[in-house]
Amino acid sequence: MSAETLTAAAVLAWAGGTSVSRGRSYVRELDRLVAQPGPGGLSLSGTAYGQDAYQVRGTVQAGQVTGAHCSCPVGSGGTCKHAAALLTRSAELPGDFQQVPPLSELLGPLTTGQLHRLIEQMLSASPELLALVYRSGPVSAQAASIPALFRMVKGHYHDGWQYEEEGLDTTDLEAVLDGADAVSAFDPQQALSMYVEMVRNIEAAYETWADEDDEPFDDLMVAAVGGLLMLIGEGQLGDDDRSRAFAVLTGLENPLHLARSSALASAAEALSEAEQATLQRLFQAQYDDPDTYYRPVFARALTQVIPRRQQTPDQREALLLISRDTQELIGFYLTSDDQDAPAKLVGYLTSSNAPLEPFFTLFEEHAAEEVLEQCIVQRLKRQGGPGRLGPEAHWLFDRYVTSGRHEQAHALATTGLLNTAEVGWERLLRQVSLDWRKDWNAVFTTLQQKTPLHEQLLQLLLTDQHALADAEAFDRQRQGAFSVHLRAELATRLAQDATTRSRAAEVYAELAERLINLRGRNNYIEAARYLVSMQQLIGTEGTRAHVQTLAQKYKNLPSLRDELRKAHLL
Repeated sequence: MSAETLTAAAVLAWAGGTSVSRGRSYVRELDRLVAQPGPGGLSLSGTAYGQDAYQVRGTVQAGQVTGAHCSCPVGSGGTCKHAAALLTRSAELPGDFQQVPPLSELLGPLTTGQLHRLIEQMLSASPELLALVYRSGPVSAQAASIPALFRMVKGHYHDGWQYEEEGLDTTDLEAVLDGADAVSAFDPQQALSMYVEMVRNIEAAYETWADEDDEPFDDLMVAAVGGLLMLIGEGQLGDDDRSRAFAVLTGLENPLHLARSSALASAAEALSEAEQATLQRLFQAQYDDPDTYYRPVFARALTQVIPRRQQTPDQREALLLISRDTQELIGFYLTSDDQDAPAKLVGYLTSSNAPLEPFFTLFEEHAAEEVLEQCIVQRLKRQGGPGRLGPEAHWLFDRYVTSGRHEQAHALATTGLLNTAEVGWERLLRQVSLDWRKDWNAVFTTLQQKTPLHEQLLQLLLTDQHALADAEAFDRQRQGAFSVHLRAELATRLAQDATTRSRAAEVYAELAERLINLRGRNNYIEAARYLVSMQQLIGTEGTRAHVQTLAQKYKNLPSLRDELRKAHLL
């Protein structure tokens, strides 16, 4: 027995019983079976046919499966039914596989010229393999491949590409940047060459054929700029290379890519005073431009390149306000010696729409819960009172409760419930209510007078916290003036109780006629479904009479009669 011979037990150990069982029907249907020895073991390949033709591979070494892969949607791990089928075929009928000599044996006798011609023929047959050649070559060749890769992208570029489903494919360019990131630790000079070449080619594309607003190139530029900043920040470059990297960054046609980079802050700390001053002048010029749309971006960049010790409190405050960097601004005000800082922070956050939940911990770390409370209170006032129960209102409610201010908690929950008829507010009000029946009666009376909230009120009454009779009574009071889906929910609940099944049937009948009056095939289909639900409650005889009345009443609607017949109601 060969050392690479598979056994059924080895296949079972790799793929598992379920996949082996499911793959059994594919075993005899596999074709294009090839077995090729190599340094990593015996390589198996074949084609399985399911909803599509799937390419399956497996590797066997010392009688065990060491790897597998399938092109089917679930085959990346190599344990799908198709992979199990390939391995089972090898274990049971190894002679079905065409034995191919090792690749080294096939290519070994070829001269360099013959290999080049072979590769050229392969690329002529499959041009998409060109990118693989670039990526598979030595890293030193990848920077040189960037212009060629851009020419390939240009070949697919045309007006309106951004409206295509697949978009513009820049995968190979992204792979080059991934390679640069990978080699930056042990060959920073090579990474530098790749980043610089990427920047130059993107700018050349902008100048000649690409739009500066094209998102793929924008992302590539940000990544390349980030790579250059990383090399500078980590001190991996010699003086000449460092100067080259810095010159590329400060010479960008659009310094916005530099200002936006997440690597700017850490790199700025490693810059000399002269370099910091250069970046400061560059960003300040953009910040002072009255026509720029990106002043907040350049304001944030200035806070990063101007050393903190050189920033005056007034300057830092102004830049943070313009940059709208909420986290930095909160930290600045909470650590400021300015007695007006808390009031300024409350004013800023009250007028801002930025969510406060991400910063709860920051306030707590600075023991500034009182400031946060003021911010939330002012926000709720600005909004005209609490609306939907969000994290901020919930935090305020919890603070009132934990600090013993039950009256404030009760008032907040009551107002929130009256404003929204939301179940979340009801739960909180129940939590602090001393007389729930009294509180609920008062809330319900008020909500009944708020017509815009009637839909939400019925939804609230349909929760498990309330008797179904209350929801049904409110529906009768409002003469069913609710949305179709909400009344359908009511009917479903009524149908679950034997004492209210007849009322459920009435609601289904009302919904059906309402949909019929809206006209349209889809409405007729839905109406028929409700009539079927009605039939399940009151029986065929009672429903037939009602359906015949509807059919006669709407005899000028042949589509309706068609749908009623399809539902076996006529």
